[in-house]
Amino acid sequence: MVTETHPRHLFERAVKLLKGGARSEAESLCREAVRQDPGDVNFIALLGTILADRNEFDEAKRVLTQAVKVAPGHARAHEDLGAVLLNLGRAQEALPHLHKATELSPKNAGAFAKLGGALKLLGRHDEAETALARGMELSPHQAKLEQATRLFVEGRFRASEKLAQELV
Repeated sequence: MVTETHPRHLFERAVKLLKGGARSEAESLCREAVRQDPGDVNFIALLGTILADRNEFDEAKRVLTQAVKVAPGHARAHEDLGAVLLNLGRAQEALPHLHKATELSPKNAGAFAKLGGALKLLGRHDEAETALARGMELSPHQAKLEQATRLFVEGRFRASEKLAQELV
């Protein structure tokens, strides 16, 4: 049960648990905090992220949808909801959330990468390349990681491995 009372301290504890690998404890803490205050978007969004990380995409979608309704300006909730929708094969539904995430957090390379991926899935290749280029511009490390992934998917395993080794 939650023994601390200040939401900020509870949230910091949940994040610390996550970073320490105690995902189920962090999830329990988030669920209890949301039960006590159903409008606390930080706990709602963190719970959605935890669920998505566990591939529980349907529940993550429900929770993250609640997060963006409670706080439409929460960039991470939009980004995570977009990623969940992509994982559910719903790129068209993901698009507005990923666009919103990049608008709210214009220096978030990961959001641009996800947006680019969604656009590619929808056959909007020029827009996808623009979004991916912006993500790469914001994070050269992310760009190399994406390039290594592309090389791997293309079957160019040695080139992919070489690039990946440069990242470590």
